[in-house]
Formats: sequence, structure tokens, C-alpha cells
Amino acid sequence: MTHPFEIEQETTLPTSPEQVWNAIATGPGIDSWFMGRNEVEPREGGVVAMDTGGHREEAAVTAYEPGKRFATRTATAEDGRFMAFEYLIEGRDGGSTVLRVVHSGVLGDDWQDEYDALRRGWPFHLHTLREYLAHFPGRTGLPVFAMAPSGEQPAQEVRAALTRALSLPNSVAVGAPSRPACRRWTAK
Repeated sequence: MTHPFEIEQETTLPTSPEQVWNAIATGPGIDSWFMGRNEVEPREGGVVAMDTGGHREEAAVTAYEPGKRFATRTATAEDGRFMAFEYLIEGRDGGSTVLRVVHSGVLGDDWQDEYDALRRGWPFHLHTLREYLAHFPGRTGLPVFAMAPSGEQPAQEVRAALTRALSLPNSVAVGAPSRPACRRWTAK
């Protein structure tokens, strides 16, 4: 059984509408704050693709108005499920921009858990977008998807191994600096 849903979020971002557009409507921009590796064919009717750990999802661009509106929609699955995203951009005095995101669609049988995850995820992603635009304007991030089987190791041991690999103290606090044991820097 399917269930329709709609999640609407609005945030004020400390940057111009053009910079917000580049972050939400280009592959490198989306890579810098959202999930996976993204590609955007920049036109209405184009294709948007997201690859997360070898799983590729595609959607059609349903609206493409640079600096104003960007929308996508996946194809409807056999059971009626689909996802649609609409981003509305409005510049404000003082160099800030209001971004309104509407995520809608139809979820499947496990709709309550899916909906809760989506509802909790958007504030996280919009916070990441805000930090990206505030602290790294004009730069792009590189998405990293890492996964390893933990076997029979308890979650506490897996967390301890990750903490050591990032050179973090055993008691990690929000905002604690990290330094991966192995770094590779490239200059552009």
C-alpha cells in the first residue's frame, strides 16, 4: 500500500541567489552538501542522476529557471512510488537568499519509517548547505561513500576504530577537530 507525502522546509542562506543556484542545480554543487555523486543535465526535460555507493537513481528535470526554480521527479515505480523535489530561490536585501524546498511523492509499505527519516534528514542537509555556502563559497566538495562489513564486531568497537582513524579523542564532542591518519591534498 502506498502513501503520499509532502515535506516543506525553508531556510535563509548567507549568500546570493546565483551561489544558491550553483549549489542546488549543478552536479558539483549538489556533491558539496547533499549525498553521493550527482550529475545534472541543465535544462527542463534533462536528467538528474545520483550515485550513492554504486546505486544510481535518475530523475527528470521538470523545472529549470536559473536563479529561481529547480524541480525534479523520478519515474513512477510499478507500485506507484516516486519522489519529487522542488527548490524555490528568492534573493533578499543584504545579500542573503531564502530557499524553500518541497520534497513530495508516494512512499511504499514501510512509509512511516521512510517518512520519519526524510523529515529528520532535511534539517541536517539544509544545515550542511548553509555551512558549505558560508565557509566554502566557490569551492566544491568531493563526496565520499565508505562502507565496510563489521562482521560480528559490536558497534562500540567499530566506532572506536573510526575514532582512531580520524585521530579523534576517545570522548568526541561536537566541533572537535579531526585529522585523518592518511591525507591527500590537491591544489587547483
